[in-house]
Amino acid sequence: MAALAVAGWALTRDQETDPDTGKDRAGGQPASSESAPAPSSAPSSAPSQSKAAATPAAPEAGSYKVVFQGEAFALRYPSTGYTQFDLDTPKAMPLGADSGQTEIVYSHLGGVRDSYELLFERPMGPSEDASPERCRMAAGANALSPKLDAAQVKKQIVPGLVLCGITKQNKLAMMEVTSVSDNEGRPDFQTRLTLWEMP
Repeated sequence: MAALAVAGWALTRDQETDPDTGKDRAGGQPASSESAPAPSSAPSSAPSQSKAAATPAAPEAGSYKVVFQGEAFALRYPSTGYTQFDLDTPKAMPLGADSGQTEIVYSHLGGVRDSYELLFERPMGPSEDASPERCRMAAGANALSPKLDAAQVKKQIVPGLVLCGITKQNKLAMMEVTSVSDNEGRPDFQTRLTLWEMP
């Protein structure tokens, strides 16, 4: 009799369990004691975007364009009158030639040994180096006197001098004095001439 009671209880217990959900119909709890895994709290592995935006490049400044560079150019003492020098061409022009494009004039003043002058038709000044930027600054901020007498020429126009000026055609000229030779007591100047178009 006791065995029949136990068997009846087991059958009744099986009927109270939902075969589809595995839950006890009476209490709604899963028949299995296993628990569902907890959701992961690990951070996402997706790559993060950079917070700093790329700095845009500054616009490029205008550049100097070389017209000619390092051309041999001589300023020779004139036997009579004066010689005019056009730095744009470049060329030397004797007395009486059109002086509309002249930047430098070398004048003969008579038979006396030191009777000469160097005249600058446009401001020209010594530059600390051969870069066009510094050369352009020197032309305006460090200009020599527009007229140099013999004593001033001997003192200031010497080998190694880098002399800069804006020509009458609005180009930047750089004249580097490479040597000074004697011409019967008057100086002849050997130079290297560079010309740029300015931005």
